[in-house]
Amino acid sequence: MDVIGGCFYKRMVNSAKFIARFRNIGWLQPSVLGIIIANLVPVAGLFIFQWDVFSLIFLFWLENVIIGGFNVLKILFAGVGAKDVPASLQIIFSIGKLFLIPFFCVHYGMFTFVHGMFVISMFGHGLLRQFGGLNTHLIFQIVRENHLQWAFGGLLASHLISFCWDYL
Repeated sequence: MDVIGGCFYKRMVNSAKFIARFRNIGWLQPSVLGIIIANLVPVAGLFIFQWDVFSLIFLFWLENVIIGGFNVLKILFAGVGAKDVPASLQIIFSIGKLFLIPFFCVHYGMFTFVHGMFVISMFGHGLLRQFGGLNTHLIFQIVRENHLQWAFGGLLASHLISFCWDYL
């Protein structure tokens, strides 16, 4: 088989796999519906509230914060209820979590903080200087002024549903 024919064949196989996976999605699962609805909220915000680029980028930066919070919960609940794990190993898991959760919070928190500083400094029209840096007061003001409450709530609800339905 020549190179062009081989590439075409691989694309056809990959397309077939993609279509098969797409058909096998349980579209009525709460986690799937939640993610679809939560991601339609920003589309509505573009038309209803006339969101600009900063509003959308900031909203998805906030989703980073949500994802980090749920990852802490995932670490906390990892291995809970496992039937085939001896009690001594459960104790080791618990001690490991005492190290992993703060480690994750510090490192992911630093990443999120710096990422937020970049987002606000590049797109926030001088808000970072006005508030003296990234802080909760600035975050709440940006959410309020750009009408991001419902979108943030939708993303939070979507990740909560996904956590409960798919993880727990």
